[in-house]
Amino acid sequence: MAKIIGSRINLGVAREATRGVCLKPQRWIPWVNIGFTDKVTSVNSGEALGVLEDSHEKSVVEKYGEGDIEFEVRDQSYGYFLYALMGTLTGSVAVVANSYDHTFNIANTNQHQSLSLSTEDPNGDKQFCLSMIDKLTLNMVLGDYVKSTIGFISRGSHDTNVDSNTGDFAVENKFRAQDIEFKVATTRAGLAAAGLVKLQSLSLMVNKNILRKQMLGTVQPDDLINQGFQIEGEFTLPYEDQTYRDLMLDNTYNAMEIIIRNEDVELADGAGVNPTITIVLPRCGFMDWTPDRPKGELAEQTIGFKGYYDFANTENSIYSIVLRNDKADYTT
Repeated sequence: MAKIIGSRINLGVAREATRGVCLKPQRWIPWVNIGFTDKVTSVNSGEALGVLEDSHEKSVVEKYGEGDIEFEVRDQSYGYFLYALMGTLTGSVAVVANSYDHTFNIANTNQHQSLSLSTEDPNGDKQFCLSMIDKLTLNMVLGDYVKSTIGFISRGSHDTNVDSNTGDFAVENKFRAQDIEFKVATTRAGLAAAGLVKLQSLSLMVNKNILRKQMLGTVQPDDLINQGFQIEGEFTLPYEDQTYRDLMLDNTYNAMEIIIRNEDVELADGAGVNPTITIVLPRCGFMDWTPDRPKGELAEQTIGFKGYYDFANTENSIYSIVLRNDKADYTT
């Protein structure tokens, strides 16, 4: 064993064909910060032994993996996480030669798509089966790459030989602050004609409330169950009017569309097809309006919102996420 710097650790991901059955990495993914690791639940003995100490032993009763990983969003590998987040990939359709639209929708089930996460580490390779997304945050701020922090929960790791040559460190396209477009309309159908809203920052958070379901006879979770699906976010822009304050006070719902498109990259030469992530929220309520009006400085406003199920139109809180890239499918 030796002292190392963290950047020597490689992170691999694979989409599990059978939930909980580990696969070797299908893609190796650069990361910004990694806090995902093994965790345990321990129980202390409660026996009295005629001494002052409260316990004389402990036992590990559960082993699992948990923690956050931060990424700069890439146009191909992010599809694995969108698959696990939403639960289903409803289609991959060719746009033009060698470019595809992948549409992810919310699966109305409690056993969403699972991943295998692998770490190639000079001090010991590890593999985490049944890795589930507990929480995903997408952050878009001025002067930076679009970044995503994903909280994972999995079964406890096992030692393995992970060879980074078995996966693919593919050349991918990334997204930046200048690639963001944001629209608000009274209905989802109205988003197409809606004008762009100029923002200073935008964040989106999806919480899946993963339950570690443990059973007698093992220290590993028997299953990891996604429960209530929640989506919230906030955006900041200059304080030029009180439109969003009024929408909050009037309990008005709006549709939103977030388009992340890198127009500096053409997936097919001359076709005008760019790497893109399009997120459509058909029914959002404004939960908070906070003006910031410092003396002598530009006044700003931050608006918090929540996505809701659209009962009238039978549409999920995330209508769809469409990822456009030059990867043909996510079967591997």
